[in-house]
Amino acid sequence: MLLTGAEITRQRRNGVIAIEPFTADQVEQNSYGFRLGHRLLSCDDEVYDAHRPLERIAPVEIPAEGVLLYPNRLYLGETLEIIGSTRYACELYGNLSIAALGVWIQVSAPLGHTGAIVRWTLEIRVSQPIRLHRGMRIGKVAFWSVNGDVVQYNGRYANSVAVTESRLCTEVAS
Repeated sequence: MLLTGAEITRQRRNGVIAIEPFTADQVEQNSYGFRLGHRLLSCDDEVYDAHRPLERIAPVEIPAEGVLLYPNRLYLGETLEIIGSTRYACELYGNLSIAALGVWIQVSAPLGHTGAIVRWTLEIRVSQPIRLHRGMRIGKVAFWSVNGDVVQYNGRYANSVAVTESRLCTEVAS
């Protein structure tokens, strides 16, 4: 079952859901509106190889006037908030306002496992040049109850505190 905004607020107050910093006016009917953090990684390799780390990654501190993003490039951003829960799974989505501008976030990896309480890395693609600003509301997170024994996330992105590049290459190829 999907939690309502009021239940997200209640569970955060009870310490079951983490959203820091939390702003009450970002609570929506069935989600919480999260903001874009202060950092991006611009991924500029011409060819990505899943068995090797990216070589051309440029960290970008988003200035007060915003950062201009271009199509045909992968950007990794971060949520301003640290988000997660020890009891619920969460799912990150772009919001309609940002999608209607041709900005996609979390296209392929929206699931936050139970126990992952992190600053989320966002996969950002744009259809045309656009300026994004740190602290702008860019997406929403929904919380889902889980059935069965709750197992806490302990994967390769556990305890992430900043935008994180792919760690797929750390797996041993079979």
